[in-house]
Amino acid sequence: MTSKKNIYKLSIAITSAALFFMSCASSKLKEPSQGEKPGAVVFGIFMADKKFGKKPKLNNQMASIHYVQYAEKTSDGYRHVNIKGNDEVYMGNIVAESNFATGKEYTMSYIEKIDNIKNNIYIMKYYFDPAKNGNIMKINVEPGKIKFIGIFCAIEAETTKGKFLISGKKAFGLVPGLPVIKEMEGARYPQSTYLKHLKRSLFGKYELTNKGAEKHMLDQIIKRNSAGYWYDLALNQRQQLK
Repeated sequence: MTSKKNIYKLSIAITSAALFFMSCASSKLKEPSQGEKPGAVVFGIFMADKKFGKKPKLNNQMASIHYVQYAEKTSDGYRHVNIKGNDEVYMGNIVAESNFATGKEYTMSYIEKIDNIKNNIYIMKYYFDPAKNGNIMKINVEPGKIKFIGIFCAIEAETTKGKFLISGKKAFGLVPGLPVIKEMEGARYPQSTYLKHLKRSLFGKYELTNKGAEKHMLDQIIKRNSAGYWYDLALNQRQQLK
């Protein structure tokens, strides 16, 4: 039986099983109704065996994003909301989402990834405390814009008393992902093949910067939306990035 330690590992490439499960999500953003000019967000996320203040670790397991859930910021904190529709696209380690309401702020509260470990399929569940992550990942859409909000790394959350739990479940925290990737690069891990997969997934052929990631993610939206509102929007924004 696979241990919990093996399940909560850095997940990188797309497997055939993941592609099967991802078929329930659209391969492109849904076209808006005539006259509407919605906005969207796009971001990258990956998981690492990294505890606060310690170096990250990699492994050889491969997975892909399957489902993301969010929480909306209110005057009393955050409340979990179900905003899922047909307007999300999962591209390996990239999420593009246009279901958010304009004028409101959200953050991520839960994520699922599908992994194939020794020919066994696992759905890995990651729980986040919105109150702790809201300052790291702030989601607010702007009409008529695809907004790149960054790259994030999910790491196991801890308190001074040990593991941090949400409703009895192991919880994860978010940290900026770019420094973690550069730290892993410098560590020269023997699993460097998988680090290359991660960099290819998040940056494609571009430099390891937020601008490089934004270019790559806009390229992916252009590729998946061969015409229409989102294609025109992504193409226009991509042409403005030098």
